[in-house]
Amino acid sequence: RQGVLHRRGHRGLGADAATVAFVHQHKTADLFRAALRMGAIGGDADEARVEQLGRFGNHLGLAFQIVDDLLDAPRPGAADAPRTVSELSCLNLWSPAEARCHAERHTKDAIGALTGLPGPTEPLRHLAERLATRLT
Repeated sequence: RQGVLHRRGHRGLGADAATVAFVHQHKTADLFRAALRMGAIGGDADEARVEQLGRFGNHLGLAFQIVDDLLDAPRPGAADAPRTVSELSCLNLWSPAEARCHAERHTKDAIGALTGLPGPTEPLRHLAERLATRLT
């Protein structure tokens, strides 16, 4: 759960849960949200659709950042891997398995935000799924 600090295997490194959530929201999720909203506005969508696409972008951005933290994590045995987790990584809060669960939840919420939108939403659904599975 977000807001619960799990320090599994870390030596006091990392920011608190509120700081990590703030950075994830304002570094990545807000950027995705703004891009989707601007596209909707440019397409002359009504305010409800603008907000709906904004929700999609917000969840997509949060999932993206969590997956990015997982991809940036040290890999045992990798010679060029960083030795520590960034202090702003969600991996200072959650285990990799917990982080994957959060990414999956945000991906599902993003896809759910597409429900009821007019026109083809399959490309956006595919984008969300692809971003979530870039771990493999």
